[in-house]
Amino acid sequence: YVHCALGHGRTGCVVAAYLVAAGLAPSVREAVRRMRASRPGVRLNPAQRRAVRGFEAAEHKAGAPTP
Repeated sequence: YVHCALGHGRTGCVVAAYLVAAGLAPSVREAVRRMRASRPGVRLNPAQRRAVRGFEAAEHKAGAPTP
């Protein structure tokens, strides 16, 4: 369980990065879609999306497994 205040921004950022790193979501877009299925209020601001996309790119460059 991950939670921060309302759990919509910072929490979503961390969980999106986790989903990508764990191979549970192939992209940031899919990670956010999956989170919104159970937490409709999840909203990553542009800076958070850029941060997770940067993480996603680094994971793919490092050869992390993708589903």
